[in-house]
Amino acid sequence: MILTYISNIFNRERAYIYIWFTRDYKSIYVGQTNSECGTLGRAYAHVKSHGTLRDRFYDTEGISIENVVDWHLASFCLPDKKKYTSVESSFRLAVEYLVQVKLNEVRSTTTPKFRIISNVTYTDYCSNKEVIRISDNIINEFLLAFNR
Repeated sequence: MILTYISNIFNRERAYIYIWFTRDYKSIYVGQTNSECGTLGRAYAHVKSHGTLRDRFYDTEGISIENVVDWHLASFCLPDKKKYTSVESSFRLAVEYLVQVKLNEVRSTTTPKFRIISNVTYTDYCSNKEVIRISDNIINEFLLAFNR
């Protein structure tokens, strides 16, 4: 049996930062979405043929994602504010960027150590105080779960 806990990661009125990770292969993929199907819907796009997670993992490990039995998807709700939930993605991308940068800074202190296989682009909102606070909270919450 494969038991999957999905909570409410498909809330169409919210935006999310999400982190895919596998401890066995020590890989992390960071992303963002405001999809009406949430991170659950975005997961489909990542695992289908030529999905970014699928391709990045294969490029890094040389194996298919189907060979990994410990995939985890951590989802983090962004504030229910138009700047995060709208079609325009600059604020979400800023949070995603800072989460990835901060994970890069702490990766040697985690158990297990990991590598980041996603790419992200800087936006001018990366210096926004709210964006910084949100990304810090995501990092703290993620590391508590990851380091178990």
